[in-house]
Amino acid sequence: MPLCPDPRYKNTWTKGHKVPIYHGGTDDISNLQAECYQCNFEKNAGRLKR
Repeated sequence: MPLCPDPRYKNTWTKGHKVPIYHGGTDDISNLQAECYQCNFEKNAGRLKR
């Protein structure tokens, strides 16, 4: 996992996607969710669905 961008903050919020862009998701507000830095970077989009 990459280092937290600012070590002063224990929980840095990032933009997460409910349906990953990799699987056809969009940056539409209905597909976004706030995630802590660690949770977002530990997620894996998985295999590409064809």
